[in-house]
Amino acid sequence: MTCTSVQADSLNPELYSINETPFGTDYSKWVARWFNWTSGIANAEHPRDFAERTCNVGQKWKDVCFLPDALSGKIVRECEVPLGKAIFIPVTTGWQSVAEREEFSGRPLTETMDSIIRGAFYCDDYNVKRSAEIDEKEVQGLEADSPYRTNTSVLFNITYGHNNIYGVKPQTSLHSEKVGSYL
Repeated sequence: MTCTSVQADSLNPELYSINETPFGTDYSKWVARWFNWTSGIANAEHPRDFAERTCNVGQKWKDVCFLPDALSGKIVRECEVPLGKAIFIPVTTGWQSVAEREEFSGRPLTETMDSIIRGAFYCDDYNVKRSAEIDEKEVQGLEADSPYRTNTSVLFNITYGHNNIYGVKPQTSLHSEKVGSYL
């Protein structure tokens, strides 16, 4: 028998703290895994803005189930999550990818890294109205300086699948993120 210890704060006792490493993996790696999950799903089956589509597409992690982000409005999802799995929810994402910015094409990473990271922070900081509910309970502390916001200045590879929702041709590309995510 194994037991998972969650060291959350008084705002949301059910959530992992961003300082923890849920299932032995730090948040920056969970974020990279989430981005690869969402980028690998074909547009025709991606659940992002379609509550009626299954959330179970492409779920391959033993301990965590990913939910898609929403571009706008309120989306109520009913997803079957196996008992014992944590849920990773990106409430807001700001990101930049070399694959989506032609001005980065062919340039050395040393020239583009700071621009990619600044772009990710700008995108995320632009979204100031954040909210989430889990089992009809509002997640507290999602304001601008939220204790749940993760970010990294480390670039990671992202693999875009065929006909992905981002309209990027299938490829692997460098990527940076700043995410308000919850596990």
